[in-house]
Amino acid sequence: METRPYSQSDHDALGPWFIEHGFEAIDMNLMPPLGIVVEDDAGPQAAAWMYISTCGKTAIIGWPVTNPEAKPVVAAIALNKGIEVLNKTACDLGISIVHFYSANEGLLRIFKRLGFVETDTNATLMMFFNGDK
Repeated sequence: METRPYSQSDHDALGPWFIEHGFEAIDMNLMPPLGIVVEDDAGPQAAAWMYISTCGKTAIIGWPVTNPEAKPVVAAIALNKGIEVLNKTACDLGISIVHFYSANEGLLRIFKRLGFVETDTNATLMMFFNGDK
């Protein structure tokens, strides 16, 4: 599997993946500029993005998603590869801590296998939306 940077041209292909996985539609224009797409010969299989703090010492991996038509093992391998690349990028940028938040047990297993440590199991992620959704 190969990785490449996410680009605007990926919007149409990746946007519907979130809906097909049971999430609300996401405005792909709101994604952070640092994104990665993992592909094999059949095309894109996974993607994830990373927010970097303004101090440049922490980051958050967000919006990991897989191709809903991919076999589970292919999706897991692709997502694993994407997260590894984002972690390496964070390291190369001097980022000390990379965060990830999820209630999805499958995603949590992947992140734990990659060395992420569970620090809080009783947290609730909250968002405030300015303006119209």
